[in-house]
Parts: sequence; structure tokens; C-alpha cells
Amino acid sequence: MLIRTKKNIHVHGARGCFSFALFLFHVCNSGLAPDVIGHGWLQPGAQSLQYGVELFFGISGIVIIGARRRAKSSRLFLFERCSRIFPVLWVTVLTILALEIVTGQKLRLHADLASALVLGGNLLAMPLVIPMTLIHPAAWSLSFEFSFYILFALYAANDSGGAIWRKRLAFALGTIFVLTHVRGLFFVSGLVIAQGVFARPALRGVLRAGPVWLIAFLALWTTAGEVVGEQFSGINVAALTSHPWLLPDLVLGWAAGTLALAGIYEGEGPLAQLMATRALQWLGTVSYSLYLWQTPVMAVIKFALVHSGLAAAAGPFAQALFFVIALPPTLIVAGLSQRLLEVDATNWMRRSIEGRGAPQHQSS
Repeated sequence: MLIRTKKNIHVHGARGCFSFALFLFHVCNSGLAPDVIGHGWLQPGAQSLQYGVELFFGISGIVIIGARRRAKSSRLFLFERCSRIFPVLWVTVLTILALEIVTGQKLRLHADLASALVLGGNLLAMPLVIPMTLIHPAAWSLSFEFSFYILFALYAANDSGGAIWRKRLAFALGTIFVLTHVRGLFFVSGLVIAQGVFARPALRGVLRAGPVWLIAFLALWTTAGEVVGEQFSGINVAALTSHPWLLPDLVLGWAAGTLALAGIYEGEGPLAQLMATRALQWLGTVSYSLYLWQTPVMAVIKFALVHSGLAAAAGPFAQALFFVIALPPTLIVAGLSQRLLEVDATNWMRRSIEGRGAPQHQSS
């Protein structure tokens, strides 16, 4: 059984594992040879890697209860979430816009009011929640994150006025959010897991089958995604009518993913032990920066490979070459970003608003 400490090392390592899985997905989905995502026996497994994002949502649900308890108020809780997430988001969004100019790609923003509003919305992580052009392709998940933070802060606010109605409103809005953004259902999984629902001796055998639950989740969620679209969001009535098996598939996939996360959280089984390895602990430390920086860094590497002719020369090994060349700079940039933006910039923002007693984000 896991000895509970301030930092759950298994959950920490899971951050790194899921973030690296998304790196592998981007390699497989790069369009370079061989076309793993498009066809071949590896296609289902490669396609499933993108659903590591759902498990990230589950981790957010797990850790957010402790974050709210440490904050003195809901207002400070939201500010601390913003100071944790915005620095890396802002720099990566501006970097992507700069790369569009340097590489001569078609610009998505122009010198007008509409573009200014789109840029502001992206810097505040609003795309998808508020329909607008998404500048950073990986930042859609942050819209889900911030919606969850706002609803949780509304529900857990510690003032006494109108507490019951405020909680009911947060619950109703959260229900609507899940029905319209079904991938966010794993936030609920995290909240349930963090409450200790699975911390029972009778469930240890179930939780130790973590690899089985993880594979089942990925298989079921990938099957659903192939029917309703790669980035499926809300409950698609037409799809449910045409495919009666779809709703059970989603429910069973959610249950399997929840059990996989619960096993990791409780430190049960080989999956949890894998997350405690040194490599995944380091990846867990840089996971957020790795998640946001891999897209622009990999775009630069791919641009260089294609325009230099190296991708064509590599033939069927172009994708493997891309992986080998892109991984080191991606990890280096993620490490620097974690230190300079996640730690230094975040702590500077918190000290500026909350004073010297502000909770400091640590480097590990």
C-alpha cells in the first residue's frame, strides 16, 4: 500500500509517462514515412496514445483538492492556477506565431481587433470553451482545465453566503460541461480517487491489474474516437443512435481508465511501480513544459528535415530519424522552460501579488 506523502511519486511519474506518450503520438502522426497512424498493424496503438490527455485530466482532479486546501480563498486558488499555467502557455503561443512568420506560413492573426481578441482568448486558455481560432494545437486541453478550475473554485468557495445555491450551480454547470465535453469526464475520476474511494484492501487485487485497465481504456476510447471523430467532445446523439454499442464503450472505457489511475494513485501493481522509476520522475517534473513545447520544437525539426531533403533520403526510416533528432532538443527546451517559466516566473508572479508568504512552486 502506498505511504502517503506530500508528493505522490506514482502520480508524479504518471505525468511524465502520459506526456511522453503524446510525444510518441506526434511522431507517429507526423506524416513522415512510414504512415503509422494511417495504416498498419501498429495503427490502433499509435492512435490510442493521444488519449493520454484524458489521464492528465484525471491527475488534475486528483491534485486539485490539495491545491484548493492550501489556498486561503477561491480567488487565490484561481490566481495560483493561473500563475502555474500561464507563463509557459504565453511563451509557447507567441513562439508559434513567430514561427509562422519565420517559416512563411499563412498567418492566422492580423493587425485588427478580431485578431487581438483571438490572441487574448488564446493567452487566457479560452479556445473551445469560447469558440475561436486555436493557435497552440495542444492548448485545447487547457480550456478544459480552466473550466474545471473555475467550477471547482465556485463549488469549494469558503464564504458562507449562498453556499447551497452556489454548489448547486457549480454542479449543474459541471454536468452540462461533461455532457458537452465528454473527454473531461476524467476530472470526476480524479476527484473520486483523491477522496480515497479506492483505498480499500478488498480492491488491491483489482488495482494491481493496472496494465490491463490501461490497455482496455486506450482500446475502448480509441474505438469511440474512430466513430465520432479524433477529437470527440460532446455526446453525439446521431452517433449513439447509429451505434448502440457506443455508450457502453464510453462508460466501460471511462471505468477502465479510472481503475488504471486509481491503481497508480494507490501505488498498486507493476504500472504504479513503473511510474516510480527515475526516468519517469524526471519527465514528471518537466511534463507540463514537455506537453506544450513538443509541438513547436517538433515543428521546427520536421521543417528542417523536410526542406533539407533528409526526410526523403531516410525513406521508410524518416519517422525514426525524426524521433531521434527531435527528442533531445525537446527535452532540453522542456527542462529550461520548467526552471525559468514554471518555477522562476510562477514564483515571481505569486510574490508580486501575494507577498513573500506566497506558496512557492518547486522544481520537482
